[in-house]
Amino acid sequence: MFLGFVSSILVLFVLLYEITTLHAQLLGALLAQRREREARLLTGDAVSASIAHEIKQPLTAIIASIKRGIASA
Repeated sequence: MFLGFVSSILVLFVLLYEITTLHAQLLGALLAQRREREARLLTGDAVSASIAHEIKQPLTAIIASIKRGIASA
């Protein structure tokens, strides 16, 4: 009887350890996934800003040229 009780407690502790380990691994994976997502969003923002700059710069030059043409006419 006592041996069965001790073995049950031992199995319970092993299972609790396994569950705790799995939850810790899951948390680590979720945090890594969140960091990855944030890095992708930052990269996307940088690409968007670069494209906006590349489009805005020639448009600004065109507008300035038009304004000079109108002012000299």
